[in-house]
Amino acid sequence: MTTDKYSFKDTWAVILAGGRSARMGADKATTPFHGKSLLDHALSLTAELDLGGVTVLGREQTPRGAEQFPGPARTIVHWLKEQEYPVDLLVLPVDMPALSPAPLAHLMEGSEGAFYDDLYLPFFAPKAVFSPQMEQVARMRDLLAILRLGPIPVPDHWKIELTGVNTPQELAALETVTKLNIRD
Repeated sequence: MTTDKYSFKDTWAVILAGGRSARMGADKATTPFHGKSLLDHALSLTAELDLGGVTVLGREQTPRGAEQFPGPARTIVHWLKEQEYPVDLLVLPVDMPALSPAPLAHLMEGSEGAFYDDLYLPFFAPKAVFSPQMEQVARMRDLLAILRLGPIPVPDHWKIELTGVNTPQELAALETVTKLNIRD
């Protein structure tokens, strides 16, 4: 549901949902958290932010001939290479089930773009465009450097929201911590 609280119509979101999910033991995108799949949660965030568009990059979007699980940096580079024009780009992972729109909006409010300290995802890159130096990028920190994005501090009140989950145990622990603060 779109609200009047946020409107970032010039921004395009990319949700990364194509990892191996090996430690989770099941596809993270379809894993439930408080009764909603992780992918549905990420999609609802983008709707609340009133973005210009959303692309979900999952296993089925891996280009033919490309590596099967290229990792987040390579996946973003492949996607950027297909874009004809620079794009204000918000990238978020599917595995942050407690995330709310506020930390994402905070990233987009600055014109310089940013990511949070010690977290490469989510990030916001204004006017992101493919460049040849991205061809060999394999790690997120290298991609963020090429995009000229810098870290900003994680406010204490967002630390739980910005928690990624990789195992069923991490998911269960986060579900327990957030049980009292379930967002509708």
